Amino acid sequence: MRRRASSWRSVALAATLLFGVAACGSVADSGTGATSSHPTSGASATCDPSTTAAPPSPRKLTGHLRVLAAASLTGAFGDLARAFERAHPNVTVSPSFGASPSLVAKVHEGAPADVLATADPATMDDAVDDGDVRAPTTFTCNTMTILTAKGTPLHIRALADLARSDVRFALCAAPVPCGHLAREVLARAGVDAEPVGSEANVKTLVAKVVSGEVDAGIVYVTDARAVADDASSVPIPARHNVVTSYPIAVTTDADRPRTARAFVDFVRSPQGQRILASHGFGTGTHGR
Repeated sequence: MRRRASSWRSVALAATLLFGVAACGSVADSGTGATSSHPTSGASATCDPSTTAAPPSPRKLTGHLRVLAAASLTGAFGDLARAFERAHPNVTVSPSFGASPSLVAKVHEGAPADVLATADPATMDDAVDDGDVRAPTTFTCNTMTILTAKGTPLHIRALADLARSDVRFALCAAPVPCGHLAREVLARAGVDAEPVGSEANVKTLVAKVVSGEVDAGIVYVTDARAVADDASSVPIPARHNVVTSYPIAVTTDADRPRTARAFVDFVRSPQGQRILASHGFGTGTHGR
């Protein structure tokens, strides 16, 4: 069984999120004139995933494929798994979801996994450094929004409203990508507000907003879109928002590396990208 690498990475993750090289490109923020990278920000921010020109050529693939993916990918990867199984009837795909750092730790500790997909490059870099994956590639991007109770009964209209004494808001925990990103958004907006809670992953945060346990949270636009019938979202201005890229890789201990590579190629294919786009991932989501 593998042993997890040293704890300094939790600090390195935060630094990389703020200052690393962006996989989705680097653009000028139209509000400040500054250049941001990794995650990308600004009104003209775009997602530039590495995609394949066409779906993988038909091959007879078999076996059980185990995919570990960031919690924010739950709906999209469920659809991707089913589409891949239809294309390859002798393959069963079992996706499992959670906070990106937890998934990386599981792979390093020897949990069965053939494919790993995280919500930011810095977390995937830990898996690369540990020798648990090779050659990750960016397959999509995401950005942030404010999620509130349906109809925003507290009249939350901007990030500054999260600092009001009558608003209870929560974030993802700091080590989790959605937590780092949300805190950067608040810092960019100059909002000094203390959350009442820090959730393990974005899905638990969304559930608390929908249930009314908290009044608001900063989540990915894709997660807000998934609960649009039960909650409302408030756009974050482009000059304050951030974009994070999502990398995917085959694990070094994959039982079926050929099938795993075919799944990664499928995610990056036009069909896979259409499925991701149907869940709000990719370009065109910034500032919504």
